[in-house]
Amino acid sequence: ESAPPISTMASAAGTSEAAVPKDLSRAGEQAETAFMRAVLRRVPAVSGARLSDEGTETPALVFDADAVEHNCARLREVMTPFEGAVSARPHVKSHKCPALARRQLELSGGTCKGICAQKVCEAEAMAAGGVRDILLSNQVVSAPKLARLAALAASGCAVSVLVDDADQVRFASAAASSAHTTLGVLVEVDVGQRRCGVATVPEAVALAKLATAMPGLEFRGVQCYHGAAQHIRDYEARKAAIDGVAGIARACVAQLTAAGLPCATVTGGGSGTFEFEAASGAFTEVQPGSSVVWDRDYSDNLGPDGKRVGETGFRHALQVLATVISRTTALPNPRVVLDCGLKCMSGESGLPALLRVLSGKSEAASGAAAASTTQPPLKVVGLSDEHTQIELDLDDPRVVAAVAASGGGADAVAAVADEMLPKVRDRVLLAPGHCDPTCNLHDFALWARGDVVEEVMEISARSPGL
Repeated sequence: ESAPPISTMASAAGTSEAAVPKDLSRAGEQAETAFMRAVLRRVPAVSGARLSDEGTETPALVFDADAVEHNCARLREVMTPFEGAVSARPHVKSHKCPALARRQLELSGGTCKGICAQKVCEAEAMAAGGVRDILLSNQVVSAPKLARLAALAASGCAVSVLVDDADQVRFASAAASSAHTTLGVLVEVDVGQRRCGVATVPEAVALAKLATAMPGLEFRGVQCYHGAAQHIRDYEARKAAIDGVAGIARACVAQLTAAGLPCATVTGGGSGTFEFEAASGAFTEVQPGSSVVWDRDYSDNLGPDGKRVGETGFRHALQVLATVISRTTALPNPRVVLDCGLKCMSGESGLPALLRVLSGKSEAASGAAAASTTQPPLKVVGLSDEHTQIELDLDDPRVVAAVAASGGGADAVAAVADEMLPKVRDRVLLAPGHCDPTCNLHDFALWARGDVVEEVMEISARSPGL
């Protein structure tokens, strides 16, 4: 079949036909491309809409406003004992949203001194959004990207970048000199991640000396970040890994100082360990990124009591809103299927967690402000390209009791499933396993308080890394 006329697509997208470019030959191709880009970057809702309303399109990314504010307050609380000695520099690769980054800094109460970004495009998006103190916690080697980074510094941003190789230092110096500006340089040290970073402390000192001697650069310190330690489940093992990191950091500072190179910054620590780095006395700043949204994977870490931390500290503020599109009450697997899958949330860190089911029917009738927060005995069992499968947990004591009370057997299971499973068109909120790649799949996020969308935020730093 031939594609429908562009005017038909415009009507379906809520765009007037008059706004559709008429000349679609050569001169109109750019206009058509811009129009189609606007159609494809559909905003799932507008301010004032409700998550439970049919008019809110799904799947949609949601920032739970109350949870974000709680998480920022929790970060301030954790960092209070280290005030004046250790600052937080949250990593925005977790959400890639300048509006949320600004909100974090506003809510930090002075705890946060700036942000980290992982790609030049993230740094550019943050600068355009008004965030001006940026550590690009990665190595940048291509001439075009270094020129863009230097342009940010020349525009008035405080910009630093990591190095672990002499050529990187020379490349950064050339870019900064060409732009008549200064780039800060931090030497990355491999503290156990076995990824980027120099292997020894003497190598770190040598690179720091080189950076100090090169025009356009300012040596600002070292990064000692152990990414793999963030997800060590056992509390004591996690702490022991960071004790080792802190020892390397202290050795770096001692040898740099002995070489006449003051080390103003020692940075590192992610959402799974930053409390250990902050308490070690070896770090001047920490980089918790996921803590503001708290994906499901971090909640699987164990606390000092040996129990899963869950949401005892930080809460799941990053959520995916989905709609039930299919429903089966029969054995062997009474289930519902949602309209969200791997195209809207990542799966490399496991299945999402079910947070709650929204049913807007009673709220629509009563005018109540918040949607229903019933939590039936359900379990997420599958995630594929377009779908998430949720089954009734037949082993849950509530289900077992209800089936027995209904006389047992397949008919009783079906009746209980019909009562306990969400209905077609009901909305479900999920906590994705990993925030960074999930946010990278979305153009917009809904800043929602309870059931009400207060603001639509653009995920303007999403990119494959260009």
